[in-house]
Amino acid sequence: MLGSSRLVQLREISNWVVQVKRAVEQRDLRWSVAAALTVVSVFVLSNAPTPLYVEWQREWGFSSGMLTIIFACYMVGLVGTLVVAGRLADRYGRRPVLIPAMLVAILSGALFLLAQGVLWLLVARLLAGIAVGGAVTAGMAAVVDVAPTSRKRAGGLIASTAMVLGAGLGPMLSGVTAKTTATPQLWTFAIITALSITALAVSTGLPLTRPAHAGRTHERRLRWPMPPRDRQRELLWGAATFGPGITATSFVLSLGPSVLAGPIGVPDPLIAGVVACAMFLLATGIQFAAGGLSTRTHLALSSIAAVASMVLLAVTVTVTPWWQAFLAAALLAGTAQGLGQLAGLTLIATRISSERRAESNAALNISGYIPAGVLPVATGYLADAIGLSSAVIVFAAILGAAALIALVVVRISTQNDSTQHAPTKEDDKTMQPSTLVIAAHPDLKKSRVNAAWLRALENEEQITVRSLADARGPHGFDAATEQLELSKHDRVVLQFPFRWYSAPPLLAEWLEVALERGWAYGPGGHALEGKELTIAVSTWSRARDYVPDGRYGRTMDELTSPFATTAARVGMRYRPGFFVHGVGDLSDPDVEETACEYASWVIEGIKSRGGIRAEDPKNAGLRTASATGG
Repeated sequence: MLGSSRLVQLREISNWVVQVKRAVEQRDLRWSVAAALTVVSVFVLSNAPTPLYVEWQREWGFSSGMLTIIFACYMVGLVGTLVVAGRLADRYGRRPVLIPAMLVAILSGALFLLAQGVLWLLVARLLAGIAVGGAVTAGMAAVVDVAPTSRKRAGGLIASTAMVLGAGLGPMLSGVTAKTTATPQLWTFAIITALSITALAVSTGLPLTRPAHAGRTHERRLRWPMPPRDRQRELLWGAATFGPGITATSFVLSLGPSVLAGPIGVPDPLIAGVVACAMFLLATGIQFAAGGLSTRTHLALSSIAAVASMVLLAVTVTVTPWWQAFLAAALLAGTAQGLGQLAGLTLIATRISSERRAESNAALNISGYIPAGVLPVATGYLADAIGLSSAVIVFAAILGAAALIALVVVRISTQNDSTQHAPTKEDDKTMQPSTLVIAAHPDLKKSRVNAAWLRALENEEQITVRSLADARGPHGFDAATEQLELSKHDRVVLQFPFRWYSAPPLLAEWLEVALERGWAYGPGGHALEGKELTIAVSTWSRARDYVPDGRYGRTMDELTSPFATTAARVGMRYRPGFFVHGVGDLSDPDVEETACEYASWVIEGIKSRGGIRAEDPKNAGLRTASATGG
């Protein structure tokens, strides 16, 4: 038992840790807002040309089909970048992708600033797409990465709103400059270029870390972006609603000014800018207004808004050619994109680990931007053949039908998923990355070290402790129960005393049952892919025994290498372990100290630093009490 003075010290330390954690969370959320500036700046660039297209079309004499080709160049650059940027950002870190993207954004803004013909616009739009591709993968992932673990949902919301806020500010900026200055092209893109330079400076100072697995080359570098296999269903839900929403807003951005100038008879660039800005401002606001609703509700409302937008768009070009009706259709389109995007990014932020987050962002955006590029381009060329009003009706019918099908299919497939529940503070915590500690000590009642470690984790909300000695029934472990526990968590710590240079038989039996073929590996066995695995080991022998020229002639990394192999076999990411040696020589205060260090190591996200490692000089003088290991 600890003395009263020791307990008081521990309480004071605990209170201090809580205060530090709160201060860090506030700081990190401010970093999320700072990271969001990179996303805002590139989306201001991407949508700023919208009100100016009609003037450029009049001045340089190109068709509606060429107008949509200019818009499609952006999509080509965007999708082409998304294919590689997400995986690169996950492998090498956000900064190596984000900074080049901001440099490309600056170059794109300069080309728009100096543009003197269609070719300039084509190249500038292509570069803008490349910049946005880097921002929606590395930038949006960075916004979530620097958010505290308990506020990943807030990070996802900041990332999502940054995208639509920038998309709305761009058209408003160019619309205002077109109305108030004689050189709107000059003023618009001078401001945007300055904003991009500022965002570049911010991106260099973000507290982003380099992934522990950066630089590994044994995996394929180029592949189509995909989420982890056990999370593909979630991405399909987001894509089914985000796709129609962003396709609707892309239509407003590309052909909206032509619809206003043609069938509706309002060629004012300020009106075109106001419509586009209002559309994206609503897409931003709706995410805050509907934040208390469940993700399943977000998915449904997004599809409903897309269907309503297409109905109203068709009515606008046939029955009521008023710009106010077109504005209403655009607002519904913004609602569809905002809620679909929020749902998709929330699922990625809360259900996909950081090592696959940028790639999953890329996959979500590709699924939306491909139809957002193809359908408006096809509509533009169809307009040259059959007239703009008729082409708009065809577009509205196709997209409305797709959104209606998505509504039915997604609603049915999410019926039994947790997305149907509105988020609460407790839900927000439990959906965040969490850790499962598998305690494999055969008799914790007789344990000093392992029992102390577990006591140190008792009050941690994001950590679940499972004692195998208690979980094992008279007939062994139940595979379904153990697999359910594994599926609920993103990180797994195998905690055990070292026995004959290996794990206790209890852990070996559990691994045999839980890591079942067809579930963890083999055909259809993808349940653990993308999760983390690490170990926490106590040994009776001293640290100096586990060095190449020590008593056993092997290091702990060598002796525990089967766990790294196991992780690779089931698709998990292995992290260096936490080792404490010479436990027989530790006093009670020493044991409590290791327990505090162990708890900190687990809480920090199972990073490779922290803990007492075999090579730690602190352990070099501990006396060996046994030659049999733990």
